[in-house]
Amino acid sequence: AAFFAILVWAVGGKKGLYSLGGLVFSFVVIFRFIIPRILAKADPVSTGIWGAILILIVAIYVSYGFNRKSLSALIGIVITLVFVGLFSNFVVQFLHFSGCSGEESVYLNSQTQGSVSVVGILIAGIIIAALGVLDDIAVTQASAVFSLASVNEKLRGSRLVKKAMEVGKDHISAVINTLVLAYTGAALPLLLLLTVNQFPVSFTINGEIIAEEIVRTLISSSGLVLAVPITTLIAAFFVPKNISEHPDFEGHTH
Repeated sequence: AAFFAILVWAVGGKKGLYSLGGLVFSFVVIFRFIIPRILAKADPVSTGIWGAILILIVAIYVSYGFNRKSLSALIGIVITLVFVGLFSNFVVQFLHFSGCSGEESVYLNSQTQGSVSVVGILIAGIIIAALGVLDDIAVTQASAVFSLASVNEKLRGSRLVKKAMEVGKDHISAVINTLVLAYTGAALPLLLLLTVNQFPVSFTINGEIIAEEIVRTLISSSGLVLAVPITTLIAAFFVPKNISEHPDFEGHTH
């Protein structure tokens, strides 16, 4: 942990330290707000969404300051998070997931005597997991819009959106690949075990423990794809006419 903190500070400077502060705050929200509320029988889905938004507000403003660019990213992510929450709730209910695919979920259900919704926890987990990827792509996309606008003062409206989307499409292809590989790497021992035992593919992908990971990946990726055009449109709307003379261009706070 110390090595990681020093590395972030050495490469990222003050912004790196601000990011570490945002990371610490994220853990505080998870362990002091999200988990206690779920254990207190609050709705896990709404708790996950509100917790994610709270993490998001502090993480973005601590790292990038109070400006139009960070506001564009924030609005884009919040809209996408609502979509991820509603969509994941629909898919999980439609596929009749029990939420008890892993030993931890089964043990938790036993310890709480079913008073905590393990299905709701599954949905909340999808929302929180999607937040990290959305944060990255939305901030990058908002930054691309403002950078393009600063280079060419005449680049506004639909032309600006079109140019920024060219950057966004490249980012989508790269991040989706990263996301899929990350989930695959986490499930690699299980995939090897299923392959060794020569289970049929139809059996493997319909087992809840694998199906959950597939759904998690597809929903997060869907949110990621949706975040690009949403954030691009919002950022293009917030771009001032004389961006080079605007205080937000340099990232100053109001």
